Amino acid sequence: MSYVKRNSTLILFFLVLVSIIFLGSSVVIYQKSLTGLNDDLRNQNNEIRSLNTYVTGLKLNLSNLKEIIDIQMMREENLSEQFIDLKSDKENLEDDFASTSISLNDTKKDLEKSKFTISSLVEVNRDLNSSYDDLDELYEKVLDDINDVCDEAVSLNISECSEYI
Repeated sequence: MSYVKRNSTLILFFLVLVSIIFLGSSVVIYQKSLTGLNDDLRNQNNEIRSLNTYVTGLKLNLSNLKEIIDIQMMREENLSEQFIDLKSDKENLEDDFASTSISLNDTKKDLEKSKFTISSLVEVNRDLNSSYDDLDELYEKVLDDINDVCDEAVSLNISECSEYI
């Protein structure tokens, strides 16, 4: 029996040894596995942090872009209003130009009529001056004739001529 006891002790010892080896190896395997998982989790956590930093940078960049776009939209609206104002001013100036051109054409026609009237009046004035000169000469002749008649009438003692002159 001692043989059986010894055998069973050896088997038991062998089983305990196998269990210890199995337990030790499983602990080592699980520790390596858990260490790998922990490293993977740490790497993923670092990636998440870097992605979070990247996303924060993108949010900041998006905020800056939104401000730039808002400024550009305000500028565009301002330029649109200025364009509309300038277009309205241009149309008003074109209308003013058209009416001024019509007025200028009317004034040119009036000027041509006035030039014609002036030239006609100059001719009439020339004719009147000529007639005036002729009448003035005739008047001088008539005065000379009256003086001659008066001189003869005085010499003949007919009448006083001074009241006729």
